[in-house]
Amino acid sequence: MPVDLGPAFLVDFAGTPPQISTDDLMLWETFRRLFRADYVRFFFDVSVGTGEDSPPNVSAKVAAAWRRLTKFRIDVVGEKADGWDIIELRPNAGPGAIGALQTYTTLWFEGPPDKRPIRPLLVSDRCASDIRRVAGLAGITLRCLDEFSARSN
Repeated sequence: MPVDLGPAFLVDFAGTPPQISTDDLMLWETFRRLFRADYVRFFFDVSVGTGEDSPPNVSAKVAAAWRRLTKFRIDVVGEKADGWDIIELRPNAGPGAIGALQTYTTLWFEGPPDKRPIRPLLVSDRCASDIRRVAGLAGITLRCLDEFSARSN
């Protein structure tokens, strides 16, 4: 199933991205402020995977909506000239964030928009040493707010 990027947003877009939670918004605003120059554009609520079949006897419109809503959703995809970042925004990141990025990466390869490489990226406010280690072993780049503070000074 092809990746459904949805609408593109300019890197200077300062509004509230579609489908972003209140907890994730603070992480996104900090990340965007510090790293937007690294990107060409952003996509939000990107769907990957096949989704699930709808219940029987529903209209075609409801069936299509059901399939879309049951696909996995990437918080943010950042497009760079040389590739894509699959970005998971997760306060107090734990094993679920690592698993989410592994799932998104696997499903991305079923129908990527092009052949450029991808990089899974986890953005969090707290990064325990075990999560740092596991992310590194899984090939996931980790960005934490304490690192953001150092970069902005």
